Amino acid sequence: MQLSPHRYWWLIPTSFVFAFLWQFWPLSFTFRPYMPDAIVTVTLYWVMQRPPRMGGGWALVIGILRDNLTGTALGTHAFALIFVAFLVQLLSERLRSLAIWQQAMLVGLLCLIYQLVSNSIGLWMSHLDAPLFALPSVLITALCWPVCFAILNLLEHGYLHRS
Repeated sequence: MQLSPHRYWWLIPTSFVFAFLWQFWPLSFTFRPYMPDAIVTVTLYWVMQRPPRMGGGWALVIGILRDNLTGTALGTHAFALIFVAFLVQLLSERLRSLAIWQQAMLVGLLCLIYQLVSNSIGLWMSHLDAPLFALPSVLITALCWPVCFAILNLLEHGYLHRS
């Protein structure tokens, strides 16, 4: 039995609150490069599963909120998140038809694109705090995709299934 989408209106904002809490959880600098990007992962899930509800506008809001919380130039993360959300919206039907391990590889690629775009904007603005290539973060984000997908899918639909 599929749950009513209007009954669980709180699920999308709550998942983003938990993603922000996970992303900005205080860790030492030795573990920070190995932390998966929860905000991008949750954004990719909702843009892929609900393209009419989640799109570039929400990616802009989430990106600007992330810019404000990280102290980067306004629009750095927003532009990168909008770009990745646009790519996911273009490929949402194809992404949903792929196996979970193939989705994980594409999520890793999209996270790499996100980091390249946000870091190139940071370099262009001539103030970059993060390392240029945080490949461990990209790989761990790709490895965490099946878990994130399963949890959000279970919460969204009430059971595990592929949509």
